[in-house]
Amino acid sequence: ADVPTHHWKPENKKKQTISKEEKAEIANLRKEAEIKQTKKHQETAKKAKDLWDKATPCEKHPYLETKNALSYGLRVNTSNQLVIPLYDKTMTIVGLQYIDEHGKKLFLTGSKKSGSFFILGQEVLKTSKVINYAEGYATAASIHADFSQPVIVAFDAYNLSPVAETMFEFFADRKHVFIADNDDSKTGEKEATKACQYITKNKGRAEVLMPQTKGDYNDHKNGTEVESVSGEFIPALDKLDLPVE
Repeated sequence: ADVPTHHWKPENKKKQTISKEEKAEIANLRKEAEIKQTKKHQETAKKAKDLWDKATPCEKHPYLETKNALSYGLRVNTSNQLVIPLYDKTMTIVGLQYIDEHGKKLFLTGSKKSGSFFILGQEVLKTSKVINYAEGYATAASIHADFSQPVIVAFDAYNLSPVAETMFEFFADRKHVFIADNDDSKTGEKEATKACQYITKNKGRAEVLMPQTKGDYNDHKNGTEVESVSGEFIPALDKLDLPVE
């Protein structure tokens, strides 16, 4: 019969340690990788700016029509892809998102996505008491159309926190509202909550709102419409209770 091994524990008589030289080598390799990444981002930013300048202003596009969304400062390229710029905290273009007629989304290779954003309603950003956040452009466009407040596009759920940190740095006195996607994985809810908690931990005002059933704000805007504001139908949103830490 086999000897049971579930109580066996490996012994590590000689503890593995990293020498000062090895630590220095690791630090150098990390620094080299960071320099390469920075250089790549800088090259991509220049390319993104050139491509953005060559794209033409867009008022109508099949994707926007499918989503019943308006173009707020978007452009279109010669391949009939919507072009959305990614801005960093200095309002420098550091990348591009492309959306084709069927809704397929791609980023320009090398785009610096983390912490980068697009703003709808930049003209009211300085005066609005509320700043909204959404994952995707179509969702943000629907929110902006309904509330006439600035909306920050984070491009995905995991970028909500990095973007919120940047915005809070400049707009600490505003109320930050994260409108989460209601998805099966609960990623939208979790990441919006995380971003919201960053604001509240730093003594800011924030909340998370989410559609009552599956989908994002734009999905609900184009589906069951249940509330009315100024004659326009808008989806109902639930305010989420933040976990007590």
